Amino acid sequence: MNAYLLAGLLVAASSAYAQTTVFYASPTGDDGNPGTEAQPFATLERARDAAREVSGPVTVRLQDGLYELERALELDPRDSGLTFAALDGANPIVSGGRPISGWTKADGDMWKTELPQVKAGEWYFHQLFVRGPGLSWFERRYRPSRGLFVIAGLTDAPYKHDGPINHRNPQDEFFFRKGDISRFENLDDVELVAMHDWSSGRLHIREIDADENIVRFKSYPHYRIGHWYEGGRNPYLLENLKEDLGKPGQWYLDRPTGTLLYTPLAGESIDTCDVVAPRLERLVTITGEADGAGYVQGIRFQGITFAHSSWKKAPHKYAEDYNRACRQGFVDMPAAVELKWARDCRFERCDFVNMGAYGLDFGVGSHENAVVGGRFLDLGAGGVKVGTVNRSATFPEVPTGNIVENNMIHEIGLVHYSAHAIWGGICAKTLIRHNDVSRTLYSSIAVGWSHDKNVGACRENVIEWNHVHDVLLLLDHGGAVYTLGNQPGTVIRGNHIHGTHWTKLHGKYKRPDWAAGGLAFDDGSSGFTVEKNVLYDIAPPADLAIKRGRAVDMSAVRDNVCGIRPGEPGFPEEIAARAGLEPEYRDLLSKPFRVVPPPVLSMRVPEDVAPGPIRDSFDRLKVGGTTRIGYARLEDREPGKGTDAIAVTDETAADGPQCLKIVDAPGLSREWIPYLSYSPRYISGVATVKFALMIEEKTQLEHVWRGSHPEREFSVGPQFSIKGGALFVGERKLSDLPVGEWVRFAISAKLGKPDPGIGKAGNVGHGVWNLAVTLPDGQTEDFPALTFGDAEFDALNQVMFISLAQEKTTAYLDSVEIRSE
Repeated sequence: MNAYLLAGLLVAASSAYAQTTVFYASPTGDDGNPGTEAQPFATLERARDAAREVSGPVTVRLQDGLYELERALELDPRDSGLTFAALDGANPIVSGGRPISGWTKADGDMWKTELPQVKAGEWYFHQLFVRGPGLSWFERRYRPSRGLFVIAGLTDAPYKHDGPINHRNPQDEFFFRKGDISRFENLDDVELVAMHDWSSGRLHIREIDADENIVRFKSYPHYRIGHWYEGGRNPYLLENLKEDLGKPGQWYLDRPTGTLLYTPLAGESIDTCDVVAPRLERLVTITGEADGAGYVQGIRFQGITFAHSSWKKAPHKYAEDYNRACRQGFVDMPAAVELKWARDCRFERCDFVNMGAYGLDFGVGSHENAVVGGRFLDLGAGGVKVGTVNRSATFPEVPTGNIVENNMIHEIGLVHYSAHAIWGGICAKTLIRHNDVSRTLYSSIAVGWSHDKNVGACRENVIEWNHVHDVLLLLDHGGAVYTLGNQPGTVIRGNHIHGTHWTKLHGKYKRPDWAAGGLAFDDGSSGFTVEKNVLYDIAPPADLAIKRGRAVDMSAVRDNVCGIRPGEPGFPEEIAARAGLEPEYRDLLSKPFRVVPPPVLSMRVPEDVAPGPIRDSFDRLKVGGTTRIGYARLEDREPGKGTDAIAVTDETAADGPQCLKIVDAPGLSREWIPYLSYSPRYISGVATVKFALMIEEKTQLEHVWRGSHPEREFSVGPQFSIKGGALFVGERKLSDLPVGEWVRFAISAKLGKPDPGIGKAGNVGHGVWNLAVTLPDGQTEDFPALTFGDAEFDALNQVMFISLAQEKTTAYLDSVEIRSE
């Protein structure tokens, strides 16, 4: 044994830890020291290595200060029984970041510093944390951003996947409203954050088509852009724009030059602040092997703060890299502290703060571990993960018996919005109790990760006596407690839940009643006992989710109190008082810490934004498939289908290699089947519809614009029909059309209601439409000032192509373009 270790043992023998070897560490120490209190080590790695050289239990006592990790601290079975504990009164911060210094004055109020590693491409960080003088905590600063914007429309771009579940079919481009996106400086670093119902995707821009107002991305989002928003018009924001830098508290990393720019808050002096940028995604890994002898056991962390973890890839990239299909909740994102094949490890009174992704992960093979009395604050993703996404996993891979208890988990999902405060995937006998969970942008506690009623390894979990409030601040389709799948023996008991919100992102679009619920029982949820939960101030009526739960075979639903607020008769004071942190942990709620909310929470979705164009060329679709932008209605009689069809073909085309083939048939149940419909939803401007059409002699086709009507299902605007090779408006024949050749049509009409106050001259163009027909020889026939079908028509809701033949006929459609300007 060397002299340094012998000195450490002598100190340990004279201490209160008579049976335990004690080493000390300090950020001002030296790894050449013996590890005594007077001469501590500098790093946790050195302390770990010293502990491996002695027998018996070892405690490493951490003195005050910032422990800057060069790499993740890796613990394995050799470290079983090791404890890392804060020295009494100390605030040790184990940091995955690097302090930033060397600031000089820049333009205006900004400051700058040069970072050679950034310029060399060796370091790219997405977060920055600042600590003012005299404070014990760091605060998050945000990059410049703008929004919210609304997607103007979807293109006909191919899906990455083309499966039966629509929201899993993402595209890599969309139309944007003119002026919302431009050719920004350092375009590679701009992030477009596209909202989905229960998620968001961070996308890097590949190309901007300024002529057509189309933005294209370097990769696909994890869910289909446009799903579940009216007209496919999701909101989105732009982040990390150099052009917008300058507001107090904003920063920007100019990677080409390696320059970090920062504008301090009012009264904040960069000279007296500590600034840290993250480098590491993982701070501590505790990893054993998949057999009993290879487990890591009995490791303890006490009173330690873990901070400043990074994230290095867009969330969907994590799922792709690990070949995982499940991306809900960003559960594939890394955690700062990760356990695998570990047993009886414990985190007591530890803080997980200023993180890029998740805080703590009890992963595969983790059993009887616990996190107790911790604070999880200011997290880019979520708090605690327990379990696996592998729905076919069995013991011992499936984590069992883990405890998440008496933790304060507030202000999470600040970067990756759909992360959970506490996530239990496929796990068993997990105890989630007496936690205080608040201000989450999506669901707070989520357990179960299977979308059917098949019985698997997820079972006997207990979610009880938690106080969950002010949740679903941004997204929806979730709840304060959210479940998936059949979980026999799982109990949801005594939870005090209030303050769930309808998302502002959907505007006037109606959401399912349960989608912002207190208890949200999603696909397959069953096998639960649900009792003595208290729910009020829930966005939909609080009892709806419980009724839904009963409908999916809950084993017991009883004694829940819904819709009664504190102070009202019947409010269960005793249950509410018992929920949340137990008395010995309530000091966590008053410990100082400030979280700066993300800019998205102060943004608003613009109202009355005109939808963008629709373009359907059919060239990027599979032959035999059909349009994804429009809606194709075919015969649906039972027991057999009809012989009509609307499908992509390469038999002919007006432009490009493909078009859409419309086949009518005899004996269909409706004469107006089949039909093709688009939904532009224009209410103002001059609307234009263009397309190319090839007919045969028996073709009977109607083209019609539809709008709303105060008394009927719809009103009719421009309308013409084709029959017998001729073009008609009403009974008036306009011209003969060639058979078997492409003819181009252009229809335009002014939308909106006439203004009675400006007289007829000011309303020129209202109530009439114009038609231009271009024949194969290039000659164009114009038919101006045709009359609307209904005087009430003033908005374009639908553009329809309806085949009215009662026999087998074929028509070909190509190059559909719909816009309003």
